[in-house]
Amino acid sequence: MKIKSLIVTATTKYIVILLNIVAIAIFLKGHNEPGGGFIAGTISAVSLIMLVIVYGINYTKALIKFNPIILAISGLLIAYGICITPLFFDLPFMFHTEWSPMVFDFGVYLVVVGVISKIIMMIEETK
Repeated sequence: MKIKSLIVTATTKYIVILLNIVAIAIFLKGHNEPGGGFIAGTISAVSLIMLVIVYGINYTKALIKFNPIILAISGLLIAYGICITPLFFDLPFMFHTEWSPMVFDFGVYLVVVGVISKIIMMIEETK
């Protein structure tokens, strides 16, 4: 699906940039409050969905240059890794320091962006 409106086409790139700036801000705020990685990942994925709708799947694939499944798997490894790392130091599961919640949220962010990107690409490719 591709939208052929000149106004939408001209403004989408700026909206995508703005959405990703908002995603970064929410990700960093979520470091101190719950849900930063998930919400930020959803916002970034919505920006990719906008690119697919406005410019098409081929343009979006050429632009992002990453495999969504690899991105999601990397996020899972980061999130699980930060959860089990304390066990190697004889600490409780998911014991955290100041920076580990942000690393966990980053893993969640990658999982959300990867999974939603793959879903939208699969939907668009079957059309």
